[in-house]
Amino acid sequence: MNSTEQQTRFIRPRAIAKSGDDHRPAQGAKANRKQGQQGPKVKEEKNDKERDTQRDKTERDTQKERERKSREKERHKQVQSVVRGGLAAIFRALLRAVRKNEILVVNDKFVFYSFFLSSLSLSLSLSLSLSLSLSLVSLSLCHVW
Repeated sequence: MNSTEQQTRFIRPRAIAKSGDDHRPAQGAKANRKQGQQGPKVKEEKNDKERDTQRDKTERDTQKERERKSREKERHKQVQSVVRGGLAAIFRALLRAVRKNEILVVNDKFVFYSFFLSSLSLSLSLSLSLSLSLSLVSLSLCHVW
């Protein structure tokens, strides 16, 4: 090899690599990023972001579960109050009928007189049917719960 070839070899890379060009090989973390590899700091940041994302997702899921349970508890309380109200209305109507001698209680069982339909007030029958239907609905809701 003569000296001109050696100079040409050394001159060419320098001639191409001007300041600000990307033809020079990068060094350190910059080299890792340019080659598609992640440096340790980039990996840590990515892991932190993934961890934060996972934590946020877990917190959202936990919050949704709490809200769902709260709604179920509230619904259960409403159903219980409807059932209690319905049962209370039934017992009030039955006691009213017993006081008016429209119903006879024998051995802890209600025995209705033959004139029950004619003498029992409309409110009692409406109360009974409404309470029974509400009780059935609420019992089905309780069963689902």
